[in-house]
Amino acid sequence: MTIPQKAEAVRVRDLHKYFGALEVLKGISLTAHDGDVVALIGASGSGKSTFLRCVNMLENPTSGSVAINGEEIRLKPDGNGAWRRPTASRSSASVPASAWCSKASICGAT
Repeated sequence: MTIPQKAEAVRVRDLHKYFGALEVLKGISLTAHDGDVVALIGASGSGKSTFLRCVNMLENPTSGSVAINGEEIRLKPDGNGAWRRPTASRSSASVPASAWCSKASICGAT
């Protein structure tokens, strides 16, 4: 009997983040499929918030990749040495609205 595979909702591969010489994310990888419940646990200062900020592009990862529903997302250089979120078209790798859910659905409330 073969169990059907669920679609990949989030895929993070070899994510690294440096703040100066300090490496706070050291090659983190994660795959979550549709319907999965994922919890990040760890001590204060272990990188949980930095990881989430890199996944949702509030922080620019130093290296690695993040894909939502199979579509890689990334910040783009703005020409002035800063990074910005892509805009408008799907080809610019914007995060699909279906990738996010409300706090109520995360908490299991109806």
